Amino acid sequence: MLNVTIDDKRVQALLTKFPQRMGPNLKRGFVKFGAAVVRTVTRESLGVPDDRVPIPALGGLGVRPASSRGLVRRTGSLARGLIFKTEDGQNGNTEPSIRIGFLTPRIARYARVHELGTVGKGGRLPDIYGRPYLRIPLRVNKAGSTVGAAVGAERSGFVLLRKVSIPPRLHFFATVNTMISQGSLKGFVKEAIDLTLKQIRSTG
Repeated sequence: MLNVTIDDKRVQALLTKFPQRMGPNLKRGFVKFGAAVVRTVTRESLGVPDDRVPIPALGGLGVRPASSRGLVRRTGSLARGLIFKTEDGQNGNTEPSIRIGFLTPRIARYARVHELGTVGKGGRLPDIYGRPYLRIPLRVNKAGSTVGAAVGAERSGFVLLRKVSIPPRLHFFATVNTMISQGSLKGFVKEAIDLTLKQIRSTG
């Protein structure tokens, strides 16, 4: 007859170790996921600095992503403003959390316009009207002159428009949802679980 004895204390010790080990490993997984989201949105929707091409519609020199659906990068403030932050669990909760968003309310409002777009280009927000004009800056080329024509010879360096319509083109939420649905986040979580189990087995 085979007798099996279960050491309840050992089982309890292993169960106690798991969340203690899992927390830091899961946080590292969240860091990888957050960095992947920022990298994907920045490159696909906000362009990359070494891919500059002329943008005739704006009369300036900007950055157009390969998909041609993203933004033209002029100052780069929107790309720099997209960040992620991980936080440790609180009040006895060992599970960390992650937040992905924009650095300041001002940048978040700007991002919202490019995420939702305006009605003139099939978006959800009202078109943007000037009072009486909107001042759109131009980039300066390597020769030191502005690329494209400004309104009025004395106003070189920007164009004046009465109204601007913006298509939905940031794709922030679509990017996050796609990465989750395709298993990117799940993969980082599984990696954290496997590492935790390996650590527990090695320490006994």
